[in-house]
Amino acid sequence: MGVTLGCAHPNAAIRGGVRSNGTSANRGSGSQSQFMSFVTPTLEQPLPELGTMWTFESPPLPYWKKRYDFVPRQQWLDHVRKSALRLPNCSASFVSATGLVLTNHHCARECAIDVSPADTDYMKTGFVAASPKAEKRCTKMWVDQLQSFEVITDRVISALPKSGTATRRNASRDSLTHAITSECEAASQLHCEVVSYYQGGAYSLYRFRRYTDVRLVMMPEKQIAAFGGDPDNFVYPRWALDFAILRVYENGIAVLPSDFLRWSPQGAGDGDATFTVGNPYSTERLLPLSRLEEERDVVYRMYADANDSAVAALREVSAAGPSKARALLEELSSTANEQKLMHGLRNALFDSVLMRRKTLFEKDLRGRVNADPELARAYGSAWDSIAVAVRQLGELEPLRFYYRSYPGQKLMNLAFSIVRVTQQASIPDSARMQDFHGSEIERMMSQLREEPPVDTAVERQVLRSLLQSGQRDLPADDSVIVAALHGESPDAASKRLVAHTEIATVEGRNALLNGGAAAVARSRDPFIALARIAEPRLRSHRARTAELQRVIAENQARIGAAAYAVYGRALPPDATFSLRISDGAVLGYKYNGTLAPWKTTFFGLYDRAASFDQRAPFDLPTRWNERRGQLDLSTPFDMVTTSDVVGGNSGSPVINRNGEIVGLAFDGNLEGLSSNFLVRPNAARAICVTSNAIIMSLRKVYEMNQLADELEGSASGH
Repeated sequence: MGVTLGCAHPNAAIRGGVRSNGTSANRGSGSQSQFMSFVTPTLEQPLPELGTMWTFESPPLPYWKKRYDFVPRQQWLDHVRKSALRLPNCSASFVSATGLVLTNHHCARECAIDVSPADTDYMKTGFVAASPKAEKRCTKMWVDQLQSFEVITDRVISALPKSGTATRRNASRDSLTHAITSECEAASQLHCEVVSYYQGGAYSLYRFRRYTDVRLVMMPEKQIAAFGGDPDNFVYPRWALDFAILRVYENGIAVLPSDFLRWSPQGAGDGDATFTVGNPYSTERLLPLSRLEEERDVVYRMYADANDSAVAALREVSAAGPSKARALLEELSSTANEQKLMHGLRNALFDSVLMRRKTLFEKDLRGRVNADPELARAYGSAWDSIAVAVRQLGELEPLRFYYRSYPGQKLMNLAFSIVRVTQQASIPDSARMQDFHGSEIERMMSQLREEPPVDTAVERQVLRSLLQSGQRDLPADDSVIVAALHGESPDAASKRLVAHTEIATVEGRNALLNGGAAAVARSRDPFIALARIAEPRLRSHRARTAELQRVIAENQARIGAAAYAVYGRALPPDATFSLRISDGAVLGYKYNGTLAPWKTTFFGLYDRAASFDQRAPFDLPTRWNERRGQLDLSTPFDMVTTSDVVGGNSGSPVINRNGEIVGLAFDGNLEGLSSNFLVRPNAARAICVTSNAIIMSLRKVYEMNQLADELEGSASGH
């Protein structure tokens, strides 16, 4: 969401405080009965549905005291913060005095692919560095360590204009934060970022030490790191050894961090308190009901249906033979993952209990805002403004979806890109659309030339589904759908269109790109013809959509600021890929009419492989079968905690009260997919590799006792 200030901020005495029922926040509101079914969040009793992504600026010490009888000292918090790390797309942590870094296997995959020699695939074989000299440098990876932070809310808000257009306010904010960042970097020689919380209600300045020499030390085979493949994705019970070990260097020497997380000797147990420390990407827990309902009924419905069709098409074509199945494996896995995600998100928004809690929260917040004249003037109209814009956006969404975003379809996207890039290339740079300035034209041309050939068997089936659904969701006279069908059924039209296209091949695309706008204008390719019809409509649609999204973003920012004004830091702010600490407990849960245990074991790993007769994706790497007899099969493998996690938390260390590693977060369960909007406290879980499984696999399967010693603190190191 965008970060803007919708109006003048309330006075400092109100900002960041919890307004109780006895304060001026309720004057003029009449009876308090409207709040009776809703418990106002406080620093001692937060609102579970809004999660526990706490910042280190404001740890919820009263809440931790009440729930866990645990009040960490500042030294503990500083130690944990400095041990935690941020990768370009994931989280991680220092775990040894000699610069070892622990993260997920899937966070290090790009490095493994890049450093694999021509005759070896480290994703398939795994990688073990026999000595420090054998560690492989990850050229596209860096590590950020948060050194310090400073709350700068008053400095930012007092400097921003109190009136004017949103464009002016945004420009002022961007200019100010850029100046603050530049000043910080010049003074500290560190990497600095201004972090916004509560959609502009609060600001902090973060100072990072950035390490750019990161090397791969060890990672298991993908086969065991992602055991169960897509069928088990978002699912628990689970058996995935999703970890990788890196090492950070500076000036060619291994970094010796002053703060690192030590390994727990015994790991976690049922009911133990845990703290997950990482960098969740983003959440939208203050979205109004009107926006959630539009997402559920329009966006997620269309995507869920389309992904169902795309997965069915890929599976049908894959059944043609082993070679075809191998060729489509990655695409099928990715599409099936998206299918599961979209259905999970949509189902969460049909959860009556969850939506009732959201309704009560929104009613409470709006009631408190409208009861205070100052807050009412500043924020009171935000919800209604969003509802109007969302309704209009929902009417526009199907056109963009079917023209450009339908899952699995490639030819229409290619055609549209060819039409637009050749049109923009034919005019002066100064007259081009914003996304096509400078070297972007060449980059896009190169990307289009490198696209692999399109599998027309899959495309035909996906296109048939697109045309069928488009007839349902778009107006009967929609020009693109009418032109595509040409009076035929979706089945016949999809066969005709795919049979007569030339852009499915690299040669066909290159011929058009080489010929430029003139060749594209003359082309009789059916998809190019459809793109020529669609392009002006999408251009107009894009402008209107951008305007509506701007209105929504501005007013969502006002709601965020209102929530901060009313509840203060009793609500943890939405995720912004900034460092958070989430509390929870190791705890199983009810699912599918039975119980999910807090842990899985090595016993279960071998049972699952045997139950599927070692067929992919439930087959084990050779060394895991050969060394089974050396393992204590009762050892915990994966586990679940009630910690609040979303994307970006991959690689987050899970620690106990002593600040020791007991696990490594790598996924959330299906029941937790709603956490982008609201958390289901009784069922949402973070899925973690246990510290026990990592050590046992290093010692007994990969025969890396020295590395295990280094993690457990008994090695001499470098």
